[in-house]
Formats: sequence, C-alpha cells, structure tokens
Amino acid sequence: MEILPELRPCEMQTIYFQSIEDGPETLLAPIEAEFAKRGLSVYATYSTDYL
Repeated sequence: MEILPELRPCEMQTIYFQSIEDGPETLLAPIEAEFAKRGLSVYATYSTDYL
C-alpha cells in the first residue's frame, strides 16, 4: 500500500483498529507489515507528535 509510508504510527494504528471493527480486513496485513518494517508494534501507544 503506497500511502502507508507517509502515515504516522498513530494514524496507521487508527486505520488498523477501525479496519478490525468495520473492515475491510484486507487492510490489516499491509498495515501489520508496515509496522514490522519500521520495527514498531501495532499494539504500542503512539503520540500524535511521534515522527
């Protein structure tokens, strides 16, 4: 997904959990992969100030 590298972790996390609740579930794997590529966890807490 091309847009993911431009999103902050807190924004990706919002999309991830919203996708879990409302779909589409096809977004989950790319978001999980982007978190892993950055060495981050989707379950951590991120500030909106995180760069």
